[in-house]
Amino acid sequence: MPEAVRFMSGQGPSVKLPSVLAGTDKGFVIGYEAVKVMEHYASLPVNQRRQKMANVISEIRVLLTPGMKEHINGRNYTHAELLSIFFDLLLKAVKTACPQDDAIDDYVVLTHPVDIAHPKLEMMVEALHKQGVSRVKTLAEPFAAVKGYELTHTVNEGEGLLVFHFGAVGTEVCYMKKQEGKLHILAAPATNAHCGGNDLDYLLYEHLHNYLLKSQHQDISADGIDLCILQQCRKLKEMFGTCDDSVCETDIHHAGRFRLSREAFNALVYSKIDEAINVARIVANDVKGKKFNIDKILLVGGSSHLPLVKSHLSESFTETPIEMCCNEDTAAARGAIGQYAVGADGPFDPHLSMICRKCQSPFCFRYKDVIPGRGFVYHCLDCGWEGSGVKVVLF
Repeated sequence: MPEAVRFMSGQGPSVKLPSVLAGTDKGFVIGYEAVKVMEHYASLPVNQRRQKMANVISEIRVLLTPGMKEHINGRNYTHAELLSIFFDLLLKAVKTACPQDDAIDDYVVLTHPVDIAHPKLEMMVEALHKQGVSRVKTLAEPFAAVKGYELTHTVNEGEGLLVFHFGAVGTEVCYMKKQEGKLHILAAPATNAHCGGNDLDYLLYEHLHNYLLKSQHQDISADGIDLCILQQCRKLKEMFGTCDDSVCETDIHHAGRFRLSREAFNALVYSKIDEAINVARIVANDVKGKKFNIDKILLVGGSSHLPLVKSHLSESFTETPIEMCCNEDTAAARGAIGQYAVGADGPFDPHLSMICRKCQSPFCFRYKDVIPGRGFVYHCLDCGWEGSGVKVVLF
Protein backbone atom coordinates (compact mmCIF):
# COMPACT_ATOMS: atom_id res chain seq x y z
CA MET A 1 0.00 0.00 0.00
CA PRO A 2 1.54 3.34 -1.02
CA GLU A 3 2.22 5.62 1.94
CA ALA A 4 1.88 9.39 1.68
CA VAL A 5 4.90 11.41 2.75
CA ARG A 6 4.15 13.55 5.81
CA PHE A 7 5.68 17.01 6.03
CA MET A 8 5.83 19.05 9.22
CA SER A 9 3.40 21.97 9.32
CA GLY A 10 2.40 24.37 12.07
CA GLN A 11 -0.36 21.93 13.09
CA GLY A 12 1.74 18.76 12.93
CA PRO A 13 2.42 16.22 10.14
CA SER A 14 0.59 16.90 6.88
CA VAL A 15 0.33 14.97 3.62
CA LYS A 16 -0.03 18.26 1.75
CA LEU A 17 2.80 20.67 0.99
CA PRO A 18 1.83 24.15 -0.26
CA SER A 19 3.37 24.97 -3.65
CA VAL A 20 4.65 28.27 -2.25
CA LEU A 21 8.16 29.48 -3.07
CA ALA A 22 9.59 32.43 -1.15
CA GLY A 23 12.88 34.21 -1.80
CA THR A 24 14.46 35.42 1.45
CA ASP A 25 17.77 37.03 2.39
CA LYS A 26 19.04 33.55 3.26
CA GLY A 27 17.82 31.89 0.05
CA PHE A 28 14.64 30.18 -1.14
CA VAL A 29 12.22 28.24 1.05
CA ILE A 30 9.09 26.29 0.09
CA GLY A 31 5.94 24.81 1.60
CA TYR A 32 5.02 25.56 5.18
CA GLU A 33 8.29 27.41 5.75
CA ALA A 34 7.36 29.74 2.90
CA VAL A 35 3.84 30.15 4.33
CA LYS A 36 5.43 31.23 7.64
CA VAL A 37 7.40 33.84 5.71
CA MET A 38 4.15 35.12 4.20
CA GLU A 39 2.54 35.27 7.64
CA HIS A 40 5.52 37.26 8.93
CA TYR A 41 5.22 39.69 6.03
CA ALA A 42 1.52 40.10 6.84
CA SER A 43 2.41 41.83 10.11
CA LEU A 44 4.44 44.52 8.32
CA PRO A 45 3.08 47.93 7.28
CA VAL A 46 1.27 47.88 3.93
CA ASN A 47 4.09 49.33 1.79
CA GLN A 48 6.73 47.03 3.28
CA ARG A 49 4.38 44.05 3.06
CA ARG A 50 3.73 44.50 -0.65
CA GLN A 51 7.44 45.02 -1.36
CA LYS A 52 8.36 41.81 0.48
CA MET A 53 5.49 39.84 -1.05
CA ALA A 54 6.93 40.55 -4.51
CA ASN A 55 9.53 37.90 -3.60
CA VAL A 56 6.89 35.22 -3.02
CA ILE A 57 5.37 32.87 -5.60
CA SER A 58 2.11 31.81 -3.97
CA GLU A 59 1.33 28.92 -6.35
CA ILE A 60 4.16 27.94 -8.64
CA ARG A 61 2.10 25.26 -10.42
CA VAL A 62 -0.39 27.94 -11.54
CA LEU A 63 2.26 30.49 -12.48
CA LEU A 64 4.31 28.30 -14.82
CA THR A 65 4.79 29.84 -18.26
CA PRO A 66 7.71 28.88 -20.51
CA GLY A 67 9.99 31.82 -21.24
CA MET A 68 8.55 34.10 -18.55
CA LYS A 69 10.68 35.67 -15.79
CA GLU A 70 10.17 36.90 -12.22
CA HIS A 71 12.26 39.50 -10.38
CA ILE A 72 13.05 38.14 -6.89
CA ASN A 73 15.51 39.65 -4.42
CA GLY A 74 17.24 41.73 -7.07
CA ARG A 75 17.62 38.98 -9.67
CA ASN A 76 15.61 37.75 -12.64
CA TYR A 77 14.62 34.07 -12.69
CA THR A 78 12.88 32.24 -15.50
CA HIS A 79 9.89 30.15 -14.48
CA ALA A 80 11.89 27.06 -15.46
CA GLU A 81 14.64 28.09 -13.02
CA LEU A 82 12.11 28.70 -10.22
CA LEU A 83 10.52 25.32 -10.87
CA SER A 84 13.93 23.66 -10.73
CA ILE A 85 14.63 25.40 -7.41
CA PHE A 86 11.23 24.28 -6.08
CA PHE A 87 11.82 20.63 -7.06
CA ASP A 88 15.33 20.71 -5.55
CA LEU A 89 13.93 21.88 -2.21
CA LEU A 90 10.97 19.50 -2.48
CA LEU A 91 13.17 16.46 -2.98
CA LYS A 92 15.31 17.52 -0.02
CA ALA A 93 12.15 17.89 2.09
CA VAL A 94 11.04 14.40 1.06
CA LYS A 95 14.43 12.93 2.03
CA THR A 96 14.20 14.68 5.40
CA ALA A 97 10.72 13.26 5.95
CA CYS A 98 11.80 9.78 4.81
CA PRO A 99 15.40 9.38 6.06
CA GLN A 100 15.20 5.58 5.82
CA ASP A 101 14.63 5.64 2.04
CA ASP A 102 17.93 6.16 0.20
CA ALA A 103 16.46 6.15 -3.32
CA ILE A 104 13.30 8.18 -2.66
CA ASP A 105 13.86 10.33 -5.76
CA ASP A 106 15.14 7.56 -8.02
CA TYR A 107 11.87 7.43 -9.92
CA VAL A 108 9.10 10.03 -10.07
CA VAL A 109 5.51 9.82 -11.35
CA LEU A 110 4.08 13.27 -12.04
CA THR A 111 0.30 13.63 -12.13
CA HIS A 112 -1.20 16.48 -14.11
CA PRO A 113 -4.53 18.01 -15.25
CA VAL A 114 -5.98 16.41 -18.37
CA ASP A 115 -5.75 19.64 -20.37
CA ILE A 116 -2.32 20.84 -19.25
CA ALA A 117 -0.37 22.62 -21.98
CA HIS A 118 2.34 20.28 -23.26
CA PRO A 119 5.16 22.88 -22.88
CA LYS A 120 4.31 23.19 -19.16
CA LEU A 121 4.43 19.44 -18.71
CA GLU A 122 7.73 19.24 -20.56
CA MET A 123 9.11 22.02 -18.36
CA MET A 124 8.21 20.07 -15.20
CA VAL A 125 9.74 16.85 -16.51
CA GLU A 126 12.91 18.68 -17.55
CA ALA A 127 13.15 20.37 -14.13
CA LEU A 128 13.06 16.95 -12.46
CA HIS A 129 15.72 15.64 -14.84
CA LYS A 130 17.94 18.58 -13.84
CA GLN A 131 17.65 17.44 -10.23
CA GLY A 132 19.08 14.06 -11.13
CA VAL A 133 15.80 12.16 -11.48
CA SER A 134 16.49 9.93 -14.48
CA ARG A 135 13.07 8.28 -14.71
CA VAL A 136 9.98 10.48 -14.85
CA LYS A 137 6.53 9.24 -15.87
CA THR A 138 3.39 11.35 -16.23
CA LEU A 139 -0.25 10.43 -15.62
CA ALA A 140 -3.54 12.34 -15.89
CA GLU A 141 -4.96 13.11 -12.43
CA PRO A 142 -8.51 11.71 -12.83
CA PHE A 143 -7.12 8.39 -14.06
CA ALA A 144 -4.56 8.35 -11.26
CA ALA A 145 -7.28 9.09 -8.69
CA VAL A 146 -9.37 6.10 -9.76
CA LYS A 147 -6.29 3.88 -9.60
CA GLY A 148 -5.84 5.19 -6.05
CA TYR A 149 -9.47 4.40 -5.30
CA GLU A 150 -8.93 0.84 -6.54
CA LEU A 151 -6.25 0.29 -3.91
CA THR A 152 -8.93 0.08 -1.21
CA HIS A 153 -12.16 -0.45 -3.17
CA THR A 154 -13.32 -2.93 -5.77
CA VAL A 155 -14.40 -1.63 -9.16
CA ASN A 156 -16.51 -4.42 -10.65
CA GLU A 157 -16.42 -5.54 -14.25
CA GLY A 158 -18.73 -3.34 -16.32
CA GLU A 159 -18.97 -0.64 -13.64
CA GLY A 160 -18.97 2.94 -14.95
CA LEU A 161 -17.47 5.75 -12.87
CA LEU A 162 -17.84 9.49 -13.32
CA VAL A 163 -14.79 11.14 -11.73
CA PHE A 164 -15.50 14.69 -10.55
CA HIS A 165 -12.16 16.35 -9.77
CA PHE A 166 -12.78 19.70 -8.07
CA GLY A 167 -9.25 20.90 -7.43
CA ALA A 168 -7.51 24.18 -6.80
CA VAL A 169 -6.93 25.12 -10.43
CA GLY A 170 -10.20 24.05 -12.01
CA THR A 171 -12.67 21.24 -12.57
CA GLU A 172 -12.00 18.05 -14.52
CA VAL A 173 -14.58 15.37 -15.19
CA CYS A 174 -13.76 12.00 -16.71
CA TYR A 175 -15.82 8.86 -17.37
CA MET A 176 -14.23 5.42 -16.96
CA LYS A 177 -15.57 1.94 -17.28
CA LYS A 178 -14.00 -1.36 -16.35
CA GLN A 179 -13.89 -3.78 -19.26
CA GLU A 180 -11.90 -7.00 -19.44
CA GLY A 181 -10.26 -6.17 -16.13
CA LYS A 182 -8.99 -2.71 -17.17
CA LEU A 183 -10.25 0.84 -16.80
CA HIS A 184 -11.10 2.49 -20.09
CA ILE A 185 -11.85 6.17 -20.78
CA LEU A 186 -14.96 5.90 -22.94
CA ALA A 187 -16.03 9.53 -23.24
CA ALA A 188 -14.15 12.72 -23.93
CA PRO A 189 -13.07 14.35 -20.63
CA ALA A 190 -14.30 17.90 -20.00
CA THR A 191 -12.60 20.68 -18.06
CA ASN A 192 -13.15 24.23 -16.87
CA ALA A 193 -10.06 26.04 -15.60
CA HIS A 194 -12.17 28.90 -14.23
CA CYS A 195 -14.15 27.07 -11.55
CA GLY A 196 -11.83 25.56 -8.97
CA GLY A 197 -10.84 26.09 -5.37
CA ASN A 198 -8.73 29.13 -6.23
CA ASP A 199 -11.76 30.80 -7.80
CA LEU A 200 -13.69 30.30 -4.56
CA ASP A 201 -10.80 31.96 -2.70
CA TYR A 202 -11.06 34.99 -4.96
CA LEU A 203 -14.82 35.17 -4.42
CA LEU A 204 -14.21 35.28 -0.67
CA TYR A 205 -11.49 37.89 -1.18
CA GLU A 206 -13.79 40.09 -3.25
CA HIS A 207 -16.54 39.74 -0.63
CA LEU A 208 -14.08 40.73 2.11
CA HIS A 209 -12.81 43.62 -0.02
CA ASN A 210 -16.32 45.03 -0.37
CA TYR A 211 -17.06 44.45 3.32
CA LEU A 212 -13.93 46.30 4.53
CA LEU A 213 -14.43 49.09 2.02
CA LYS A 214 -17.95 49.67 3.30
CA SER A 215 -17.44 49.09 7.04
CA GLN A 216 -13.91 50.42 7.58
CA HIS A 217 -13.21 52.43 4.42
CA GLN A 218 -10.18 50.18 3.92
CA ASP A 219 -9.22 49.21 0.37
CA ILE A 220 -7.20 45.98 0.52
CA SER A 221 -6.81 45.95 -3.26
CA ALA A 222 -5.64 49.52 -3.78
CA ASP A 223 -2.28 48.30 -5.11
CA GLY A 224 -3.34 44.88 -6.35
CA ILE A 225 -4.35 41.61 -4.69
CA ASP A 226 -3.00 41.29 -1.15
CA LEU A 227 -1.64 37.71 -1.15
CA CYS A 228 -1.50 37.56 2.64
CA ILE A 229 -5.23 38.26 2.91
CA LEU A 230 -5.94 35.89 0.02
CA GLN A 231 -4.19 33.17 2.03
CA GLN A 232 -6.54 33.86 4.95
CA CYS A 233 -9.51 33.59 2.61
CA ARG A 234 -8.22 30.18 1.51
CA LYS A 235 -8.02 29.06 5.13
CA LEU A 236 -11.59 30.25 5.71
CA LYS A 237 -12.83 28.25 2.70
CA GLU A 238 -11.06 25.13 4.00
CA MET A 239 -12.81 25.55 7.35
CA PHE A 240 -16.18 25.29 5.61
CA GLY A 241 -15.01 22.01 4.08
CA THR A 242 -13.51 20.39 7.16
CA CYS A 243 -15.91 21.35 9.99
CA ASP A 244 -19.67 21.41 10.55
CA ASP A 245 -19.83 24.86 12.12
CA SER A 246 -22.60 27.16 10.93
CA VAL A 247 -20.24 30.14 11.29
CA CYS A 248 -16.50 30.22 10.57
CA GLU A 249 -14.06 33.01 11.32
CA THR A 250 -10.43 33.97 10.78
CA ASP A 251 -8.05 36.80 11.60
CA ILE A 252 -7.54 39.24 8.76
CA HIS A 253 -4.30 41.14 9.20
CA HIS A 254 -4.86 44.86 9.91
CA ALA A 255 -8.63 44.31 9.68
CA GLY A 256 -9.50 42.28 12.79
CA ARG A 257 -11.66 39.17 13.08
CA PHE A 258 -13.86 38.26 10.12
CA ARG A 259 -16.92 36.03 10.56
CA LEU A 260 -18.99 34.44 7.83
CA SER A 261 -22.01 32.14 8.10
CA ARG A 262 -22.19 28.93 6.11
CA GLU A 263 -25.42 30.17 4.54
CA ALA A 264 -23.69 33.34 3.32
CA PHE A 265 -20.69 31.34 2.11
CA ASN A 266 -22.90 28.92 0.15
CA ALA A 267 -24.75 31.82 -1.46
CA LEU A 268 -21.43 33.41 -2.38
CA VAL A 269 -19.95 30.34 -4.12
CA TYR A 270 -23.11 28.66 -5.44
CA SER A 271 -22.88 29.94 -9.01
CA LYS A 272 -19.21 28.98 -9.31
CA ILE A 273 -19.91 25.47 -8.01
CA ASP A 274 -22.80 25.23 -10.46
CA GLU A 275 -20.32 26.01 -13.26
CA ALA A 276 -18.17 23.13 -12.03
CA ILE A 277 -21.11 20.75 -11.90
CA ASN A 278 -22.08 21.79 -15.42
CA VAL A 279 -18.82 20.18 -16.54
CA ALA A 280 -20.14 16.91 -15.06
CA ARG A 281 -23.44 17.39 -16.88
CA ILE A 282 -21.61 17.76 -20.21
CA VAL A 283 -19.72 14.50 -19.75
CA ALA A 284 -22.83 12.72 -18.43
CA ASN A 285 -24.80 13.73 -21.54
CA ASP A 286 -22.01 12.35 -23.72
CA VAL A 287 -22.01 9.12 -21.71
CA LYS A 288 -25.78 8.85 -22.00
CA GLY A 289 -25.59 9.38 -25.76
CA LYS A 290 -23.14 6.47 -26.00
CA LYS A 291 -25.52 4.26 -23.99
CA PHE A 292 -23.02 3.76 -21.16
CA ASN A 293 -23.96 3.49 -17.50
CA ILE A 294 -22.90 5.77 -14.64
CA ASP A 295 -22.97 3.58 -11.54
CA LYS A 296 -21.11 5.91 -9.20
CA ILE A 297 -19.69 9.43 -8.98
CA LEU A 298 -16.29 9.79 -7.30
CA LEU A 299 -15.37 13.14 -5.74
CA VAL A 300 -11.68 14.05 -5.86
CA GLY A 301 -9.78 17.19 -4.91
CA GLY A 302 -9.51 19.37 -1.81
CA SER A 303 -12.49 21.60 -2.65
CA SER A 304 -14.75 18.56 -3.05
CA HIS A 305 -14.81 18.54 0.79
CA LEU A 306 -17.36 21.37 0.68
CA PRO A 307 -20.81 19.91 1.55
CA LEU A 308 -22.43 22.16 -1.06
CA VAL A 309 -20.56 20.31 -3.82
CA LYS A 310 -22.05 16.93 -2.97
CA SER A 311 -25.54 18.28 -2.22
CA HIS A 312 -25.65 20.22 -5.49
CA LEU A 313 -24.37 17.22 -7.45
CA SER A 314 -27.14 15.15 -5.88
CA GLU A 315 -29.72 17.52 -7.35
CA SER A 316 -28.42 16.85 -10.87
CA PHE A 317 -27.74 13.12 -10.40
CA THR A 318 -30.64 12.07 -8.19
CA GLU A 319 -30.31 8.30 -8.74
CA THR A 320 -26.51 8.01 -8.74
CA PRO A 321 -24.52 7.25 -5.56
CA ILE A 322 -21.89 9.90 -4.82
CA GLU A 323 -18.79 8.84 -2.94
CA MET A 324 -15.78 10.76 -1.69
CA CYS A 325 -12.67 9.16 -3.13
CA CYS A 326 -10.80 7.63 -0.20
CA ASN A 327 -7.86 9.75 0.90
CA GLU A 328 -9.06 12.36 -1.59
CA ASP A 329 -6.05 14.58 -0.91
CA THR A 330 -3.60 11.83 -1.87
CA ALA A 331 -5.68 9.59 -4.15
CA ALA A 332 -3.95 10.70 -7.35
CA ALA A 333 -0.48 10.27 -5.86
CA ARG A 334 -1.32 6.82 -4.47
CA GLY A 335 -2.85 5.79 -7.78
CA ALA A 336 0.15 7.00 -9.75
CA ILE A 337 2.42 4.75 -7.70
CA GLY A 338 -0.10 1.89 -7.95
CA GLN A 339 -0.23 2.25 -11.74
CA TYR A 340 3.54 2.22 -12.17
CA ALA A 341 4.64 0.03 -9.27
CA VAL A 342 5.83 -2.79 -11.52
CA GLY A 343 8.89 -2.42 -13.72
CA ALA A 344 11.30 0.46 -14.06
CA ASP A 345 12.12 1.23 -17.68
CA GLY A 346 10.23 2.24 -20.80
CA PRO A 347 6.47 2.77 -21.16
CA PHE A 348 4.87 0.56 -18.53
CA ASP A 349 1.51 0.20 -20.23
CA PRO A 350 1.88 0.68 -23.99
CA HIS A 351 -1.83 0.03 -24.46
CA LEU A 352 -3.80 3.02 -23.14
CA SER A 353 -7.51 2.76 -23.76
CA MET A 354 -9.00 5.92 -25.27
CA ILE A 355 -11.60 7.17 -27.72
CA CYS A 356 -10.27 7.64 -31.24
CA ARG A 357 -10.66 11.22 -32.45
CA LYS A 358 -11.33 9.94 -35.98
CA CYS A 359 -13.47 6.82 -35.75
CA GLN A 360 -14.95 7.68 -32.29
CA SER A 361 -14.80 4.10 -31.03
CA PRO A 362 -13.07 2.62 -27.99
CA PHE A 363 -9.71 1.33 -29.09
CA CYS A 364 -6.18 0.73 -27.99
CA PHE A 365 -3.59 3.51 -28.41
CA ARG A 366 -0.26 1.81 -29.03
CA TYR A 367 2.98 3.59 -28.16
CA LYS A 368 4.85 4.19 -31.41
CA ASP A 369 7.81 6.55 -31.18
CA VAL A 370 9.22 9.75 -29.71
CA ILE A 371 9.33 12.71 -32.08
CA PRO A 372 11.17 15.92 -31.03
CA GLY A 373 8.66 18.66 -30.28
CA ARG A 374 5.73 16.24 -30.19
CA GLY A 375 6.61 13.77 -27.47
CA PHE A 376 5.17 10.24 -27.52
CA VAL A 377 3.14 9.35 -30.62
CA TYR A 378 0.31 6.81 -30.51
CA HIS A 379 -1.81 5.32 -33.26
CA CYS A 380 -5.25 3.73 -33.33
CA LEU A 381 -5.15 0.00 -34.03
CA ASP A 382 -8.60 0.21 -35.66
CA CYS A 383 -8.31 3.05 -38.19
CA GLY A 384 -4.62 3.99 -37.97
CA TRP A 385 -5.17 7.59 -36.77
CA GLU A 386 -2.06 9.03 -35.14
CA GLY A 387 -1.91 11.43 -32.20
CA SER A 388 0.98 12.88 -30.27
CA GLY A 389 1.32 13.39 -26.54
CA VAL A 390 0.01 16.91 -27.13
CA LYS A 391 -3.35 15.58 -28.28
CA VAL A 392 -4.15 12.56 -26.13
CA VAL A 393 -5.24 12.56 -22.53
CA LEU A 394 -3.04 9.79 -21.15
CA PHE A 395 0.70 9.95 -21.69
